[in-house]
Amino acid sequence: MQWLGKKWQSIDDHYHFSDGHLATVKGYETYGKMAKTYARLQDEEERVRATEFYVKIQIVGTPEDCIQQIAELQRVTGTDHVVTEFSFGGIPHADAEKNMRLFASRVLPVLQHDNAFATPLTPTRAPQSAAQTDVFAPA
Repeated sequence: MQWLGKKWQSIDDHYHFSDGHLATVKGYETYGKMAKTYARLQDEEERVRATEFYVKIQIVGTPEDCIQQIAELQRVTGTDHVVTEFSFGGIPHADAEKNMRLFASRVLPVLQHDNAFATPLTPTRAPQSAAQTDVFAPA
């Protein structure tokens, strides 16, 4: 929660979504919705709500939690790949490295060698739309 919560601010510090400057740039019109979301994140209650939502859609937890979450993602979407991120929101480098090494030693071998992850599955249900939650969550 701490580091993913700070990720919101680090993204806005970099892209300045909350000021809306990209909303009128050709090809970036969808950033208007992000500007509204990031502007709302200035309110602490909204930031907590958005962070709670954002954490729910991330692959986080123990190695076993991550394996289960990836399996569920594959079951729901049929995905055959994941993109990982270990350094965000100002997390100390040593913690990011520890997380990356733990993922590499305990999760990645399962994804590479367990037959359950060998072939993408056909999705069994549609994922909940971000629009239904009224929160835009960048990956």
